[in-house]
Amino acid sequence: MSSNSTIKNNSIPELFLQKFKTILLLAIFVFSSSTMFGQGTVNFTVDMNSLDVPNAEYDNVVINGSWNGWLGWGVTLADEDSNGVFTGSAVFDAGTSFEYVVAVTGPADSYGGWGMQFGEGCAATNFMVAVGDSGSVTESVADVSCTVAPVLATVDFSVDMNALDVPNSDYNSVVVNGSWNGWNGWGVTLADEDSNGVFTGSLDLDAGTSFEYVIAVTGPADSYGGWGMQFTACDGVNFTATAGEEGSITSSVAVVDCGVAPVPGCMDATACNHNIDATEDDGSCDYAAEGVDCDGNCLEGTASSMVMNSDPYWSDGLYGASYTVSLDGEVVANGPSDSGDRRERDRTSEERERTAERRLRGKTSAKPS
Repeated sequence: MSSNSTIKNNSIPELFLQKFKTILLLAIFVFSSSTMFGQGTVNFTVDMNSLDVPNAEYDNVVINGSWNGWLGWGVTLADEDSNGVFTGSAVFDAGTSFEYVVAVTGPADSYGGWGMQFGEGCAATNFMVAVGDSGSVTESVADVSCTVAPVLATVDFSVDMNALDVPNSDYNSVVVNGSWNGWNGWGVTLADEDSNGVFTGSLDLDAGTSFEYVIAVTGPADSYGGWGMQFTACDGVNFTATAGEEGSITSSVAVVDCGVAPVPGCMDATACNHNIDATEDDGSCDYAAEGVDCDGNCLEGTASSMVMNSDPYWSDGLYGASYTVSLDGEVVANGPSDSGDRRERDRTSEERERTAERRLRGKTSAKPS
């Protein structure tokens, strides 16, 4: 009895050990299965502020990758805070790895899911991510900020505004507006750095870009709309410019002083017919006689004049001559001249008229011989 009892007591630990091993193996299997065959979450984050997308043409940001054979619209991202940072999440098999890119899609590619793609850094390689254990959350930040910017060319503008009455208090800003940006106002703001009336400014464009432009002044008078008054070339057409090669600087001088037609006239201020508006001397200057001004007034002393009149009844002018002497416009003496016979000279006007009438009648009544 005692021997059999001893055997039974020794078998109890062995049975417990076998059950414990079975439970342990099962637990290991379950844990391993959950790790190998469970799923983990990947949170995607991409800062799009350095790019010019999304926009009206590409208005969706997505993640496309190898986990689904590079099908479009893999994971759609959203900018929940409107700060230019797009985020989104997806669940993948735990422990797996895959590559992906950031893409934008929209009307421009008919929402195909692939419009434009961006890789990692300046090399633009695919992003890589490894999914964690089942139930884990893995963060994957896609850095697209190192997009290589094109090398641009510079156009330097210059305009001499001295011949114009602007800028002024009504139009106090000088700008260049052109076709390179769809003729939007305030294209390039010019400045007069030397206060010499010459305004300058610069614009960076893709090399080889050609465009038209005008000079405009804007200010309080047009509510700073950017277009107040415009000035084109002297032939009435827009100015043109073409950017040079990459890294080059092209100068474009806008001439707005087209001049005006010359005004002919006397430009000598001492002449009697001086024309203050004349811009071209035409040789027409007229000067006063010596000793008098342009109105005939003596510069010193008094002005005198003498007028000799001849009686029309006398053909020889001897017996009908008379004189008048004036000083500064006032008659100071008059009478018959000293020429001719004194007796005839002393006749009264009535006697001369009667004599003339008799002579006239005698000539008209004479008969031919």
